[in-house]
Formats: sequence, C-alpha cells, structure tokens
Amino acid sequence: IAIQPTAREVIRATLEGCDYAPPLYALIARSLLGVFPNPAFALRLPSMFGCVLMSACVFSIVRRRVSPVYAIAAMLAVLLSSSTNGLDARPYGLTLGCAGVALLAWQFASEGRHRTWALPVLYLSLTFAIALQYYAVFLLAPLGCGELARSWKSRKFDFWALAILACSP
Repeated sequence: IAIQPTAREVIRATLEGCDYAPPLYALIARSLLGVFPNPAFALRLPSMFGCVLMSACVFSIVRRRVSPVYAIAAMLAVLLSSSTNGLDARPYGLTLGCAGVALLAWQFASEGRHRTWALPVLYLSLTFAIALQYYAVFLLAPLGCGELARSWKSRKFDFWALAILACSP
C-alpha cells in the first residue's frame, strides 16, 4: 500500500480493503520511501524505531525501581523478544513504541512528576497507537486497571488520567 503514487491512493487502497490496518503506517512508510534509497529499509524503519523506543522506555521504567544492570537486562529482553516485530514492514513495532511511551507517561503522571507534559504525551501516544493498529485499543485495559488500582490505594481520584484513557480512542 505504501508504494501508491499519492497519499490519497494509499487511503483509497485501505478503504478498498487491501489492508485492514489503518492507513497511518502506510503513510509514514510512504513518506520515507523518498528519503532512503533502499525501499525495504524505508518500509521497516518506523517499526525498528518503535522497538528501540519501547526498549528505551522499558529501561527508564525499570530503572526507577531497580539497579541499572537489571534495567539493561529488561531492556535487552524486550528488544530481543520484539525483534521480529521490528523487522516487519507492519505497524506492530511502532505500536509497541507508542505503548512504551504511554506506559512511561502514565508512570510520570501517576507519580505527579511533570504532569503538564506527561498527560498530553499519554493522550498522544495512545491515540497514535490506535491510529496505527486498531488492536492497540486493548492498551487501555491495563492502563485503566492500573489507574483504578492507584486511585484505590491513594484514595485520590485522578480525573484527567481517566479522561485521557477514555478519550484516546
């Protein structure tokens, strides 16, 4: 789909059922085809970036709880287990990157750190993930459960976090 001559043709091909994924990944990959001479690399670059981004987010999340050695081990485990998604010219790797950013932003927001940017980043990453792959809507379940558990434990209801989780689809 990404090799269509125009962005309008990419969207038309998606609407005709050539692919059941949303057209965002194909549009991103199409924009990279003119930048990189190797089309196979250009089509896979967003997924590779997403897997690396997710690994960096996992490192940051785990590092706040344990030593750097364990955080590096977690990062490498995630990177190796998602390497097949990062090598496909499909939206899964980039969706994983969005999930990692969403989890990191939720962690910052729930801890009360940098909420002015953490909440918008949480919204954008979830919305972007769902725009890449419809099944990313299932990311809302663990984040919603985590937010409800955090609210129950702290006895404080975070309206903005729940509103963002509800509005991102």
